[in-house]
Amino acid sequence: MLPERTSAGAVAGHRKGRVPRALREQQILDVAEGLFLSKGYDDTSIEDICRIADISRPIVYDLHGNKAAIYLACVRRARSGLEEAIAQAAMSSTDLEEQLARGADAYFKVLEDDPRRWELLFGVTGLLGELADALTAERLRTIDYIATLLRSYAPYADPDRITAYANLISGAADQLGRWWLCNRHIPRHTITQYHADFVWSGGRDLLAESEG
Repeated sequence: MLPERTSAGAVAGHRKGRVPRALREQQILDVAEGLFLSKGYDDTSIEDICRIADISRPIVYDLHGNKAAIYLACVRRARSGLEEAIAQAAMSSTDLEEQLARGADAYFKVLEDDPRRWELLFGVTGLLGELADALTAERLRTIDYIATLLRSYAPYADPDRITAYANLISGAADQLGRWWLCNRHIPRHTITQYHADFVWSGGRDLLAESEG
């Protein structure tokens, strides 16, 4: 599951100006995330965030910086929750095929539970510059985790093949998830099985290469 957005009630329990820094930081992210999902990145402004959170611009800049930094913080928070869910599911088995299947199921469960928020994990399109580079780095971090998992089972496989397969596994889940959003009549366990069947053929090759 992705981290819950529960800061509103907690903030209301403090007098204005007495809200703890960490809680205020989360409130800003909660408000910004809602705006990014409802209005889009380009149409969301710092003024919007300040108005809904009932805080001043200097507070926002002090805690998070500009809009790009806030968006990146929202993505990092959501992706960290996704990575934790995948890790917990995958580590519940010692079999590579089962790990890949359980990790995929955790991934698609996040999409099923909150599809609009899931979209935040993949960033907005058309961005250039430092924000685009930072969002790419976040996606690559998840891919690195998948590569580490594969490497633990196939330590002698070609490193480039492992990296390529990690990208394929991640990319396949991304595209399959987008397709599933338009075909929600298909149950999650079927989608998970589609993904598992597809990626396991590569997993077998890695194990064979490492052993041979």
